Amino acid sequence: MTEPGDGRALVLFTGAPGRCPVCSERMADRILLIEDDAQLGAQVAATLREAGFEVDWHRDADQRFDPREYSLLVLDLMLPGTYGLDLLKELRAASELPVLVLSARNETADKVRALKLGADDYVTKPFWPDELLARSAATALGRIGPDAAAAADALAMLVVKGFEVSEDLGAIAGVALFRMGDPALTALGRACSRLDADARVRILDALPQCELDSHGRFVWHPSMPESATLPGLLAWLRDPDARVRAAAARTCAGHAAAIAALAGAAREDPDAGVRQASTRALASMGDGAVTVLDLLVRALDEGDVRHHVVAGLASLGARSAPAIPRLRAFVADAKEEGWFRSVAAEALGRIGTPEAIAQLAELMGRTDRRTSMACARVLGGVGASALPVLEGILRTADPERRSLAAYALGTAGRAAAPSLPALIAATGDEVADVRSSALDALEGAGAGSSDAVRAALSAAARSDAPTREAAIRALGRLDLGTPEVLDALAKALRDASPEVRCAAGAALVRLRAANAIEALVASLEDPDASVRRAAAFEIAKLGPRATGAVAALERALERERDANTARGLSRALAAIRDGAPRD
Repeated sequence: MTEPGDGRALVLFTGAPGRCPVCSERMADRILLIEDDAQLGAQVAATLREAGFEVDWHRDADQRFDPREYSLLVLDLMLPGTYGLDLLKELRAASELPVLVLSARNETADKVRALKLGADDYVTKPFWPDELLARSAATALGRIGPDAAAAADALAMLVVKGFEVSEDLGAIAGVALFRMGDPALTALGRACSRLDADARVRILDALPQCELDSHGRFVWHPSMPESATLPGLLAWLRDPDARVRAAAARTCAGHAAAIAALAGAAREDPDAGVRQASTRALASMGDGAVTVLDLLVRALDEGDVRHHVVAGLASLGARSAPAIPRLRAFVADAKEEGWFRSVAAEALGRIGTPEAIAQLAELMGRTDRRTSMACARVLGGVGASALPVLEGILRTADPERRSLAAYALGTAGRAAAPSLPALIAATGDEVADVRSSALDALEGAGAGSSDAVRAALSAAARSDAPTREAAIRALGRLDLGTPEVLDALAKALRDASPEVRCAAGAALVRLRAANAIEALVASLEDPDASVRRAAAFEIAKLGPRATGAVAALERALERERDANTARGLSRALAAIRDGAPRD
């Protein structure tokens, strides 16, 4: 936005009133201003008149007018008599007159309501005069039909002039330009031919992303109207300057009509940057990318565009099967960055063919821990087709792979229900990590299963603490509080392991057990600070339901020496007193 006195005032319309400064054609440039503030209204009217508009100024919304006599209505909301939004609603029932709301009300609800009622734009006070001028012109011109060549030329020049001042002003006009479609884009090409390459790149990069959001702000948007892929824009893919061609390729991303031109640029352009930009754009084409699948698969060997291409291939699902060997190589390569290996694993999962699933299963446990976990998560999300493979891994001799398979089934949630027998068997595995992973997986696969509850009860009696902890967590998620389960939880509250005691308190709260608060109060005196802290956390989750614990919390807070636990106790007290449970 321009600053006052910076010497770069934006001149929108000059010369004889009522004529376009670009083509000298007659235009409807009469504006109606409805503003009750005398000083501000005079300033706005003067600003618009200086720019070449004819302005009628009404001090309230009760004065009648004929919308056909105006090209734009600039409307304040807080008016004496009829409220501005009520006038807008009444106007929209009978007229398509462009409306620019000008108001000191900057609440989101006001902006959203105005836009939903049919306002074309919303400017909050205070504002820069240049912004008001650009938005006024863009709003008025943007409503002229796509057959109006004069309006297209004027709007294109407004974009160019706006960008000479700032990207914000050029973007404002750009929104209206894209609403008009290809005639305005063709006119923009003519206007931009007078600009240097840097300016053309800036316009191409910014305009396609301009959009007015629900809050009345101009935001960057990742797509543009399909009409923009017509010759008015595609011609810029042949610009002499490589930077402009690359910007044009970025602009075309996501639009099927540009695929042929982009594929040609990706294969044949002499500039590497243009080839890369074109390939990235092709990767964003969704289903349309199938027509250039061979090009995208080859592009997996180009470092600067690989992650874009991988994402594009993933969107094609099973149709990207030819890319499986390269994607597998990425996941297996320890020299690749971890995030990229995870992205490649996700792409294999999206492809979802038996070959892709087999490759993920083979890599799980045979790569670094982060990548193996990523493969497991992806397999868990694949669905029923991956379950037999994961069950098979649960029967292998490799404990790390068995643990990862159980983890994968846990991420599958209820979709893993067919694999419940295999998971129950794994809760008795000889390796503690496998038992714990299988117990954690019971929550989804074993929902409502008495066999799953019995497996968790059996595991709760194990000698190792990690298994007991996982079993108690599972009981809190699986059961509705049967006596047998409550007895196991009561025993766990006296367990030698602080982790098991913490899990027992959380399980009682989850099951809404009658003795949950009593048990948590008792845990406030536990010798281990982590147990006291966990008890305070669970009490905070209960909020006002734990009123009976206030006295115990206050006593515990007085004697607490651990700073973190003291904060937890204070938080629990606040949750009870405020009546708002804290998660």
